[in-house]
Parts: sequence; C-alpha cells; structure tokens
Amino acid sequence: MAETTISAQDRNAIHDIMFRYAWCLDRGDIDGLAATFTPDGAIHSATTGRVFKGAAGIKEFAANALAQPGFAGRQHHIHPLTIETTDGGYLAISYWMVVTWDAGQEPRIVALGYYRDTCVQVEGQWRFKKKIIARWDSETAPMVGKTQ
Repeated sequence: MAETTISAQDRNAIHDIMFRYAWCLDRGDIDGLAATFTPDGAIHSATTGRVFKGAAGIKEFAANALAQPGFAGRQHHIHPLTIETTDGGYLAISYWMVVTWDAGQEPRIVALGYYRDTCVQVEGQWRFKKKIIARWDSETAPMVGKTQ
C-alpha cells in the first residue's frame, strides 16, 4: 500500500461523502444517494456480482436495497481506513457494518465488509466515481498470502 499525503480538507470532504452516502441510504433518500456519485459513477456489488451505472443505476441499487425486508431498521456504519492517490483522485478503503433493530427483537449485525471507493472532484465537490462493495467473512476476507 502506497503512502499518500492528502490535505485535511480533502480527507474530511471524502469522509463526509462516505457518511452522506450511508445517511441517505439508511433514510431511503434515493436522490441524495445518487448525488454522492459522479454522473457516470458506478456501484460494483461483489455480494451480488451486479454493476449499477449512472444515476439511474445508482437509484436502482438504492431501490433494491430499500425493498429488502426489515430495511427500515438498518444502519450502515462506516469506518474509513486508508486513502491512496489514484489518477485524478483518491482510492479510499473503509470497513462497513450493517446492523438492524427490528421492533420487539434484539439488535443484530446483518453483514460486515469493506468499500473500495474511487473519489474524484466534480465542480469542486468530491464524489464517488466507483464504489466496490465487498463482504468480509471467513471465506471472502482479503488475507495477505491467501490463495484461492
């Protein structure tokens, strides 16, 4: 992993877009979620193997998520880890955890994983160009030296 020097202002702005993504997703704000991406941005779901491209694709991804049973009780927690320089922007890697609390039941963890977010500036604002969503479990964790 390459070391990257990034200004505090850019780091904070990239973290803000990560957290805005989660806030919009958890509240069902489909337009707000789509606005965290570039017009040609994409979500690559390693969990389903699907790619959702452009604003329409991002909105489809959000609508699919919202249609899952129990989604209204879910929260996506994001923990940023690293940011590396890429062509024209940054690659930000973070952990995510989805928890849910169904009324009348105990809270529980739904899934764990990590994001690989390619972030670029559009008209002075940081946006996702590409978001890779991957699960992290005993079979899919990207362990160093692991052979598949």
